[in-house]
Amino acid sequence: MAKVTVNTNVPHYNTLLDKVNGLNISGPRNPDLVQSVNDKKENNLVPEKLETSSEDFLAPVKTTLKTSEDGPYGKIDESKVLHNSCIPLLYHHALRYEAHTELTSTGALSCLSGEKTGRSPLDKRTVLDDNTRYTVWWDSVNIPIDLESFNMNKKLAIDFINTNERIYVTDAFAGWDPDHRLKVRVVSIRAYHALFMHNLLIVPSQDELKDFKPDFTIYNAGPCDAKPSIPGVTSNTSICINYTSMEMIILGSEYAGEMKKGILTLMMYILPQKGLLPLHSSCNVDRSGNVTLFFGLSGTGKTTLSTEPNRLLIGDDEHVWTDRGVFNIEGGCYAKCKDLSKDHEPEIFDAIKFGSVLENVVLDETNKVVDYKDVSITENTRCAYPLEFIKNVKLPALVNNHPNNVIFLTCDAFGALPPVSLLNTSQAIYHFVSGYTTKMVGTEIGVNKPTATFSACYAGPFLALSPLVYADLLYEKLSGAQTKDVKSGAVSGSDQVLVVNAANVNRVDGNFDDLNLDNKANLSNVNSPVATNNPDNGSNNALDFSGFNENIRVWLLNTGWIGGSIDSPNGRRIPLKYSRRIVDAINNNEISRDLKDFDVMPYFGILVPRNVNGVPREVLNQQLSWPDKEHYLQQVETVAAKFIKNFNQYRSKANSLILRGEPKLTQA
Repeated sequence: MAKVTVNTNVPHYNTLLDKVNGLNISGPRNPDLVQSVNDKKENNLVPEKLETSSEDFLAPVKTTLKTSEDGPYGKIDESKVLHNSCIPLLYHHALRYEAHTELTSTGALSCLSGEKTGRSPLDKRTVLDDNTRYTVWWDSVNIPIDLESFNMNKKLAIDFINTNERIYVTDAFAGWDPDHRLKVRVVSIRAYHALFMHNLLIVPSQDELKDFKPDFTIYNAGPCDAKPSIPGVTSNTSICINYTSMEMIILGSEYAGEMKKGILTLMMYILPQKGLLPLHSSCNVDRSGNVTLFFGLSGTGKTTLSTEPNRLLIGDDEHVWTDRGVFNIEGGCYAKCKDLSKDHEPEIFDAIKFGSVLENVVLDETNKVVDYKDVSITENTRCAYPLEFIKNVKLPALVNNHPNNVIFLTCDAFGALPPVSLLNTSQAIYHFVSGYTTKMVGTEIGVNKPTATFSACYAGPFLALSPLVYADLLYEKLSGAQTKDVKSGAVSGSDQVLVVNAANVNRVDGNFDDLNLDNKANLSNVNSPVATNNPDNGSNNALDFSGFNENIRVWLLNTGWIGGSIDSPNGRRIPLKYSRRIVDAINNNEISRDLKDFDVMPYFGILVPRNVNGVPREVLNQQLSWPDKEHYLQQVETVAAKFIKNFNQYRSKANSLILRGEPKLTQA
């Protein structure tokens, strides 16, 4: 087998190549390169069969598990399978067989994802069957495809995979809580994809790999184009998920982020039906056990703000809030790399070393140093690395404490929202359902400039159920209510919490009439703090914190623009140092809890602190940073109107508790 050779004088470069070329890559995994998850219970999350009932949405999810060996279109060619390959072997194969793959000066593997450098949400499909008809939130995110078309995609993917000389099978876990973890199998043909998922999932021990039977299988045939001739497929890319067979098919996209987000979407479907709240969030904890959750879309600061030297990282993107506390779904991080520097983000910068995967970055041809400012390939440059590459990390990545602070991250391109504000009960649930932010450049195909958007629950592209389902679970967590008994539908700890009925909160946007979806149900049988069929408008009382667990505070943190909008001469991005200082002040309980030390924001009624040590007053209060105060108020009114317009889709199903958190266009 030919060795990898590179002409370079970079220090330590040859040593790194020796690692790739010299280790026994045909033998067992190097224990020094593998993080095991020990002493875990063998507990299969997914029961046997799915029962759907319009009377009780919280009936447990039950499904018949399938592996690649018992599918209707044959099996993966086992003679070509490389099972849970070690890191040096994956490096060796990627460098030898995959075009434009290089070793960087720090030892990371630099790969290109091809034409697709971000997710393809318009090409995502979900199988519509008797199990999902009344559970999935059928909308512009969850677009139905029939089982026959899914099986055609699956056959196309497996046939293509079997034509390749090397097939990488990665078996690993999703979820650090042994009671709620999933066994995941990823079948791919690129070493880059196998190493990516090795880093992003939780690597089992050798004992845990014995008799490993996957709960969920991903067939990544990304280099193979999808066929638009298949009903339901509309381009050369197709991302399909089947909740009944527990399978995902990827065609026409080599962007590795599709795999990790597919697992998050699966968790978004399964876990609420167990009374657990899956979140698109990062999480960290201090040495005393004080936990902070950061909700936010890609590019809003989840990874950056949760990775800091004074707190232990739990994870940077996907978590679950349980009765006991919080656990990370993933075994690694997926950080944006644009403008990355050791001065501003030292923990992330230092994690990019041997074993990490860099995506779509540009290297200096002479010394193989990454130019993080060069975004000529894509704005969405990324790095995937395992959690243990972060110096301050909590392993196992779970805590048995509930959050002290919940921070909603938004990137407001209009420059209207303050850098930080405190939300009351109603505002917290309203803003969670709204999920106002800006899509950052490159995170999705076609996003070429920052675009203001509403992404429900700060996770719109990944939601499988109605946003009101997750909102109700969040209300439980914030109010300190105990989790429902999902088997009986009984509520323990609060008689106001919604026993969710998915058929009642489904909404259908689009022409799906031919699929015979039932969209006529109402919420007349539901008793909920967030959903009702008889809403009233209530009043916006910024000082009303009733219903909150007094130990939890919810904050709205704007990492977007101040002093003006993104397209104005005075608008500028909030400096990272101020966002970090604000987060530190929140975590250290420095911000006064005396309401007289807050200003009430016009139209929104949210509370803006007057003082945060280290942050100028004119940064904290947008009215002081805009040169034209009247123009600022007009901008706030414009954004408030956008909130109201967006929420109209939920209005008939939301009651006074949540509507009290809505902005008001009439000022007192």
